[in-house]
Amino acid sequence: MTQRLRVGILGCGVIAPAYLKNLTGDLSALVDISACADLDHKLAQKLAEAHEIKKVLGAEALLADPDIDLVINLTPAPVHFKTSLQILNSGKHLFTEKPLSLSLAEARELLDTAERNGVQIGGAADTFLGGSFHHCSKLIAEEAIGFPVVAHALISVGTYDSKRYHKVFSGALLDLGPYYFTAMVMLFGSVTRVSGIADIRFPEKVDKSSGETFTLDRASTAIASVSFESGVVATVIASEDVHGYFPSVEVFGRKGRMALSDANMYGESIRVETYAETRKISASSDHGYTSKGRGLGVAEMALALREGRTPRSSGALMYHVLEAMLAVYESSNSGSHVKIESRVPAFEPLSESELNSILGK
Repeated sequence: MTQRLRVGILGCGVIAPAYLKNLTGDLSALVDISACADLDHKLAQKLAEAHEIKKVLGAEALLADPDIDLVINLTPAPVHFKTSLQILNSGKHLFTEKPLSLSLAEARELLDTAERNGVQIGGAADTFLGGSFHHCSKLIAEEAIGFPVVAHALISVGTYDSKRYHKVFSGALLDLGPYYFTAMVMLFGSVTRVSGIADIRFPEKVDKSSGETFTLDRASTAIASVSFESGVVATVIASEDVHGYFPSVEVFGRKGRMALSDANMYGESIRVETYAETRKISASSDHGYTSKGRGLGVAEMALALREGRTPRSSGALMYHVLEAMLAVYESSNSGSHVKIESRVPAFEPLSESELNSILGK
C-alpha cells in the first residue's frame, strides 16, 4: 500500500469533528490523521479519543514533528495568518479553514512563504468539489437552462446579536461567503470586477448571551454586484442581521433557471425550471462526492501532492476569492467599482478515476 499523507490537526473546536468524520472514514484512503493539538489540551484529548488519533501534542510539538507532512489549520479566523505562517515556516504543507487571512497583504505573504519553502497551500471552501456543483457545471455545459446570463446568491445567518460571530467569524460575507464566491468562480470563471454596498447600519449591538454592548468592525449586511470572465453577472447578499439561515444560489439562463439551495454542502439537490419542464435532481453519489461534513479538499490535496500538481482548492483560489470579498467593502467605501487583479485557472472537474483514488476504490 502506498504511504498515506500524514496529517496533523491544529485547532480541535467545533468544526474539527466534521473534518474527522470523513478523513477517518470514507476519505481515509490517501490521508492518515496522525496527531492533533489545541490550546485546550483536554479538548484535543477528547477529539483524539473520539476519532482514534494516536498523538495529542502541543502546537509547537505538532509543527516540529517530522512525521507530519501537512497541517490542517482549524484555528479561528483572526489568527489564521499567524498560525498558517508558522505552519508554512515549519516546512509543512498547509490546508486552512477559510478565509485565507483577513487582509490581502497577509494572504500574499502566505502564498510567497509557501513558494519560498517549497510547500503547498490548500483550503476551504472546498464544497465546490462535491457532487452538487460538479453536476451544476455539467448542466450548464449541456445548456440545460440555455446560455447563462445572471446569477444570484443569498448568504444569511441569524446572528444579529452575537458578539462572537461578529468578532471571531468576521461576519457572514467573510465566514460563509467563500463557499458561494468559490462555487461561482468554478461555474463562471475568475471575478473581474466588484461593486459593493456595505454600510454599517447598526454600529452598536448588544450580545444576547452576556448583555454586553459591542461595536462593529465592518458592515453586518453587504450587497455586491460581481462580474465574471465568462460575462455572467451576479448579485450576492450577505447578512447576519436577518432572522435565519436562508442559503441559495440561482443561475438564470436564456431558457430557464437552475437553483441550488446551499453552497455550504457537498450534496444538495438541484432544481431546474424551463418552459418545457420543472425537475428536481437529487445530488446522488452518481454525480460525485455527496457526504455530509468536511475534508474532500484535504483528500484531493493529498492526491495532488502525490501527483506533483497544485490542488484544486488552492491557496491562489483562496486569495482570489478573498480579493473579491474584500473588494465589496472597498467599493462601498470608495463609491466606485473595484477591478480584481488576480486570476485563477479554469475549473477542471474531478474525473471518475481521481474520485475513485480519493475514495480508495
